[in-house]
Amino acid sequence: MDKPKLKLNGKEYNPKRPTMKVWRAIAEHDSADTDNMTIKDILVNRVEILSLIYGIEANKIEDSIDVSDILPAYNAAAKWVLSLVFERLDKIPNAEAGADGV
Repeated sequence: MDKPKLKLNGKEYNPKRPTMKVWRAIAEHDSADTDNMTIKDILVNRVEILSLIYGIEANKIEDSIDVSDILPAYNAAAKWVLSLVFERLDKIPNAEAGADGV
């Protein structure tokens, strides 16, 4: 999967190689009970995660991103981070074996 780009004020930013902290932030956010969160809390949390992914201060993102671009930017970046979890799986010995080890 290609790295997602974040456009702010005409400048494109590439994500940094994610750490476990970034993955955990995404996992916690995506498993949160959003029924009990306001849209403000959801958007602020997603901007904070974008800040971790791209290494840009959250307030710079908030000041520069169109509100309608937050959800698509988060979804693309989170999907990319989650895709990396299994990127080296094919390098494990016997990766071709089935789930039952055969």
